[in-house]
Amino acid sequence: MFQRLLRRDPTGRSWLPQLIGCAPNQSAVAPLLARDTGALDPALSTIRSYPDRILRRYGLKTIPLEMCFEHPLPPPGAFLRWLIQNPSQMTWPPSKGAERRFGVDTQARREALFGRRGPESAATAQADALRELDRLGAPGSRRAWWAFEGYTEVDCYLETPQLVLVIEGKRTEALSASTEWFPQRSQLIRNLEVARDIADNRAFGVLVITEADIGMIPEAILERVTIYLTHKPALANLGAWTRQPPSPRPS
Repeated sequence: MFQRLLRRDPTGRSWLPQLIGCAPNQSAVAPLLARDTGALDPALSTIRSYPDRILRRYGLKTIPLEMCFEHPLPPPGAFLRWLIQNPSQMTWPPSKGAERRFGVDTQARREALFGRRGPESAATAQADALRELDRLGAPGSRRAWWAFEGYTEVDCYLETPQLVLVIEGKRTEALSASTEWFPQRSQLIRNLEVARDIADNRAFGVLVITEADIGMIPEAILERVTIYLTHKPALANLGAWTRQPPSPRPS
């Protein structure tokens, strides 16, 4: 659907306001966007070769895909910092009934941060991690030992000078209920915060296109999983755009 819309109008001006108008919680973004969202970043329509893991089984190593699809986005920098400063709030991810193990250096540094090699080692590991985060920022955190949340690939990413919109399509599978190191953090909340970080002062939202209604996020849950935010701007959840079942055919 989005490929057809992009080919019809790569700027999105003719269809993006209508898309937002279909969202059940469209009031979460500025009313102005219902009339004019601004033009999409042209780079998002650029075609690249994408290594699709599903189609690989059918002999296709790559497929041509617009940049807006399966779009990689860095984790929120504030969340990375909070995890480094509060390792006791994390849960070491399991693997086959035991704790997951990493490469020798990563394993040693993470064990040190978790206090398993003494308080002095923990303080050193924390200082090193914060220094690297300051130097590289969240965009440079990919595969770093101190990055306890990685990049995420969103199904569709749309950006204009006025709006950042993340879209997740869920047909048969549900939204992930947790992330590896912070189990109470769901995929939806993660995507909301990623969109907020990228948007800066622009409007932002997450739209889930799904077969079943997933509902809205209760405020109590938002408070519990965003405890690391110093300032808590509203997380604009545009809700779930649920596919309506087909009308029964007359007999």
